[in-house]
Amino acid sequence: MTGQERKAAAIGALAIAGLLGTAGLLDVAWNGRGLDAAASAGTVGLWVALGAPLALAAGLLAAPTLGRTALAEGSARAGLVLLILSPLAAAVLGFARSDTAVLVTGSSNPAPGATPAHVVLIVLDTLRVDRLGAYGAKSPTPAFDALARQGVLFDRCFAQASWTVPSHASLFTGLYPSSHGASFEHARRLDDGFTTIAESLGSRGYRTAAFVANPHVALANLDQGFERYREIAAPFARLAVRKPLALLGGPARWIDEGTAEGVDAIERFLAEPVPHRSEPAAPLFLFVNLLEPHWRHLPPYAERSEALSELGGIVAGTWTSTRFWGPFAMARGGLETPRELATLRALYDAEVRYQDHLLGRLIAALDARLDPERTVLIVTSDHGENLGEGGRFDHVFALNDHLIHVPLLIRYPPRFLPGSRRSDLCELVDVPATLADLLGHPSPAGPGLPLGRHAAHRRFVHAEGDPYLDHLDRMAEAGGSDFDRARYAAPLRSVRGPRYKLVTSSETSALFDLETDPDELEDVSSRLPAQRRELEAELERWQASLPRYRADPSDSTGSAAPMIDEEARDRLDALGYGQ
Repeated sequence: MTGQERKAAAIGALAIAGLLGTAGLLDVAWNGRGLDAAASAGTVGLWVALGAPLALAAGLLAAPTLGRTALAEGSARAGLVLLILSPLAAAVLGFARSDTAVLVTGSSNPAPGATPAHVVLIVLDTLRVDRLGAYGAKSPTPAFDALARQGVLFDRCFAQASWTVPSHASLFTGLYPSSHGASFEHARRLDDGFTTIAESLGSRGYRTAAFVANPHVALANLDQGFERYREIAAPFARLAVRKPLALLGGPARWIDEGTAEGVDAIERFLAEPVPHRSEPAAPLFLFVNLLEPHWRHLPPYAERSEALSELGGIVAGTWTSTRFWGPFAMARGGLETPRELATLRALYDAEVRYQDHLLGRLIAALDARLDPERTVLIVTSDHGENLGEGGRFDHVFALNDHLIHVPLLIRYPPRFLPGSRRSDLCELVDVPATLADLLGHPSPAGPGLPLGRHAAHRRFVHAEGDPYLDHLDRMAEAGGSDFDRARYAAPLRSVRGPRYKLVTSSETSALFDLETDPDELEDVSSRLPAQRRELEAELERWQASLPRYRADPSDSTGSAAPMIDEEARDRLDALGYGQ
């Protein structure tokens, strides 16, 4: 290469790097609400750093052309200006937009008792209960732990499914998946004929609003009943470059999974005047879904860097998480090295801490606008995440406690003693009945039980696992001849008491002693036949008692999978839900 061509290559690389910096600036501008200056600049820096190989390659390819035209000097100047100004502009933009909401302190409610209580339901999607300080984690989660001191913490609450759609549907309706049908075994969506919490409260004069990071919620018709519904993770700028950057090993997300933008949007929503068509004192039902701990495990730059400081650094850790997909790891029999597993766990924990920080900001905004004494605040999760226990990853194809044991916290001072704990078994299907009890509404039909009473109600809890069929072909390709497709394609059912748990399918059946084997690795059926018979009888009784789902004939799409446009498909792919 001649000197002129080397100069042209450098010019081309500089121009491309400048464009990447500008792309980073656009990413911050579109998705960076609530970021501080350092996080904004760091985001742009990641764009430039991960795009460096592309910039160099583009420069080399462009050298023969740029070396012979006047475009070279213009490209050099433009690239240099963009490269210098982009991080600075991103920093200024992030700083300027970090506190865009104007909040009025104090309560906007009339005197207590004049209006029904507000209701706020927060789902921290994919959050393992053992990662929260209040539940015994080594690393504190200050915001959640502080809430636990203000309300009642339920030590043994269980989800009815291990992934988003059936679990949210059970939470919203108080029904098990076999009854509401929002699962792979049926329609993957909730029929219009079912009544959700939002619809029930809306019919009683509540304003209803939702800010949701997981696209599955709306795709499954779980947005029914909300007057205002906003997806807070619709990153157009990120989607526009996701696939090309994935070829470079770039992360699927650059800032977060919508939490910073979502909290900012909720702050602004709470500061809005009540719509003219509503009564000024109308109570509010607010549903929030935050998604940070979900795969891919890539927290923002500062949290990622700290988590990976002793595990090979941010570049190696980012590359590990970017190319990791749980179902492939299961099909292939695990990860290649212990460091990879340690990296994924460290990144997951960092995402939990990052989300907890923003949860604290969200709670502060809520308490500034909604009187805590007149607000039922519920914080839970739809499911957890397997992080290598017994070779399991992701949150499909299993019903172990790392997936279905979820946090549940209720803060409502008139009915719950601050700082109290409950150790009795409960389920997410109990949430609608509990709300009805707290608000003085008729209890919804279904198996849910109100948790406002002090006596323990349940001897057993139950869950259903429908196979996530869309993964199986890709898993079979990855696993080769050793892949046991029948094992993963079989629906699961589980019944759990205080100590023992039975998990069954058409292919397998196993009894676990959760006191000595919390990872559920050893089948103890042969040693404990009496306990197995008791749980088998309970599982049979429970299944016989369930009303079975039947598609609503008035719902023309009730028996079909939801139609998914290209943008939604990209978002689901980015979350590991390949279609």
